[in-house]
Amino acid sequence: MASRRAHRLDLFRLLNGLITIWKPPNFGLDRMLVMFRKKMAEEFNSLPSEPRLLRTLLQSGTEDSNKLTVTSVPDIVDSRLVLGRAFMPGDFVMYPIDPLSDLTSGIQVVGIGEDGVYGHAAAFEKSLYLKTYHLTGMLGRASTDGTATSSTLLRASWRHVKRSRIDRVLSGLCTQFKASTLLQAGLRPNTLAAYSALANRSSVCDLRPVAAEPSPCALDDQDQLISPWERNSPEDQVVIEQARNTEDKRRQKAPYVNSLRCIDFDPPFFTVELQVAHESPQFLVDLIANLGPKLRSATVLSRARRVRHGPITVEDSLLLKQCTVPEYLLDNFSQCISENEDAPSNIERADLLGAICGLPIDRTRLNLFSNMYICSKAFPFDCRSLDKSRDRFLTPLENKVT
Repeated sequence: MASRRAHRLDLFRLLNGLITIWKPPNFGLDRMLVMFRKKMAEEFNSLPSEPRLLRTLLQSGTEDSNKLTVTSVPDIVDSRLVLGRAFMPGDFVMYPIDPLSDLTSGIQVVGIGEDGVYGHAAAFEKSLYLKTYHLTGMLGRASTDGTATSSTLLRASWRHVKRSRIDRVLSGLCTQFKASTLLQAGLRPNTLAAYSALANRSSVCDLRPVAAEPSPCALDDQDQLISPWERNSPEDQVVIEQARNTEDKRRQKAPYVNSLRCIDFDPPFFTVELQVAHESPQFLVDLIANLGPKLRSATVLSRARRVRHGPITVEDSLLLKQCTVPEYLLDNFSQCISENEDAPSNIERADLLGAICGLPIDRTRLNLFSNMYICSKAFPFDCRSLDKSRDRFLTPLENKVT
């Protein structure tokens, strides 16, 4: 019995999950995604097309015979010249998680496919993973917007700056960020709740920002115990609710800095490693630009690179030239379907991706589906369940899923 060959559409429907792409510096992310969509459409269109449908015709025989003959010819309606390209760039749905700015380079986690965007990407975005950046600053110069590409405002001496001085300044900043961690986590300093939260955590867990909670001193449920003239008016309740929502938004927007240290010093350039959550592009620029006065000099941000996003690292990223769909993936998919023809629905999605890509994954020859398999193993969406006892803590960086 001949095995049924999988169609390109079947392989396209399997493209649902997370992928990681590498974004170059000084390049718009929207333009990068457009190029990836075009590349994926070209790769799927280059795969062997499905066999054309046959059209049955009744043809008369010779002039002396009245017999009709049945013939089968390829249907012109199913011709590639009539239908055109089977896959278009708009067929690929992509959603970037925490999109990078034009200046920043590094890894960009992207949800692809409808299930990948509404399922995997949404769950990954809510997981509040820490992101690691390598920020390269340049001493002796200040610019209009804090970056090295803008016009120069002033120049200052920088040869007196040593690495030990940068370490002291970064240590002081890290202490200030740690002091605000309790407030962002919804805990008041010097209280029993704050002490219990810090004492019960493990050595690799860190406090996470949480939503604002109602004040424990609110007397909404005790209006019958106080005088009518002392009760909160409806207008006051609206003000309290608005203040609570504002505090909630402030906590979500406030950057959470977990670590800050200097990893390279080559004057006038230095590189700072930053582990942060809820950051913004302007926060990265201001962090380096504000180091100048503390160092008795001037600094600008020369380069910003994201090297890690939760369990996903640089080694898991995909270049544009690696965004390929080799033909052997379609052959492996056809073989997997023929071997599990009796119960194809019992195949797990991760196992199916592994069977198509071929295990173990060769990281020197990555393609679109092998990258999606690596990301699915690093972030198993089907088994994500957060323990209620750890709602206040970020997922540790050391616990990377293999």
